Amino acid sequence: MATRVYSTRMLIGHAGTNPAFTCPEGFVGILKMVTACWVEPPVPAGWGVYHMPSDVTVVNGFFQPEAEVVSTVPDLHEVRFVFYAGETIRAVIDAGVDLTASGYMLEITQ
Repeated sequence: MATRVYSTRMLIGHAGTNPAFTCPEGFVGILKMVTACWVEPPVPAGWGVYHMPSDVTVVNGFFQPEAEVVSTVPDLHEVRFVFYAGETIRAVIDAGVDLTASGYMLEITQ
């Protein structure tokens, strides 16, 4: 039974980093929102968030340059992905992308 809920930033990555978050013992993680921002137009760039150890793709995207891009709007993805203690979510981010991911941690008590 879940007794406490914590809002949590799970991933934060800048331009080519690959951050990861592992759900701690005693909790269930719920990934809720992924925000990707294209920081180096007009370079094409992609990103993805994956579950480990299954290698399942949770969400991904790609920014394709346009001829006259001068600014970009963040790419927002509302997801509902549950992962358990010891499981990890991992982001793979190209050099032209910044990414954050947040959600909830449900504390489990017996």
